[in-house]
Amino acid sequence: PLQVIAIVIVGVVIAFVIRSISSDILSHRFFYLNPLVRSADFLLGIILFNVFDKLRNVNLRIDHTFIEVMAVIVFVAFFAFHEHVPQVYRYSVYYWPPISLLILILAFQMGYISRLLSANWLLILGEISFAFYMLHQIVLRYMSMLYPGGMLTEINRTMLSFIITMVLSYMSHRIFEVPVGQFVKRSLKLGGLTKAYTFIVDKKVPE
Repeated sequence: PLQVIAIVIVGVVIAFVIRSISSDILSHRFFYLNPLVRSADFLLGIILFNVFDKLRNVNLRIDHTFIEVMAVIVFVAFFAFHEHVPQVYRYSVYYWPPISLLILILAFQMGYISRLLSANWLLILGEISFAFYMLHQIVLRYMSMLYPGGMLTEINRTMLSFIITMVLSYMSHRIFEVPVGQFVKRSLKLGGLTKAYTFIVDKKVPE
C-alpha cells in the first residue's frame, strides 16, 4: 500500500539525516526511545489492519502455506544481513517491510504456520506482547541495579527478568489493557478506528 511505502521512505530519510548529524547515543534516544517516533510502529499497525480488513473477504486462489513460508524466509533474510545495516536503521525502518509482510500474511490464518501459531498459549502471549514490550526494559534495568556484578549469573538474571516481565505483562493486560480497550470500544465512534478496536477487543483470551 502507498501509505506503508510513504512511511518507510520518510523513516529512511529521517534516519539518514539524523545519522549524518548526530552521534550513536543521540540516534538511539531519538529512534529507539522517543515515543513520538515509536508511534510510527503503531500507525503501521493501523494501516495493516485496514489493508487486512479490505482483503480478508476476498477469495484469493493461492497456496497460503507457501505464501506464509515465503514471508518467514523474507524476514529471516533481513535478519541474516542485519549486521551490514547501520544500527540507526535497525531501530525502526529496516525491519518494517519484513515484519509488516509477515503480520499481514499470518493475519489471514489460512496456512499451516498461522494455524500452528493459533494455539491458546501462543494467543495469550500475543495478547500480552505489547505490555511485555513496554515493561521489559524497566525490569531489566531494575534487575541490573538490584543484582549487580556477580550476584547472579547473566543467564539466571535474564531468566528471572523474563519470568517477572511475563507475570507483570499478563497482569497489566488483564487489569489495564482489556478494561481500557472495552471503554474505548464503547466510547469512540470513528469508523475504521472503532472497527479495529472491536476486532481486537472482541477476541476471547483463554483464561
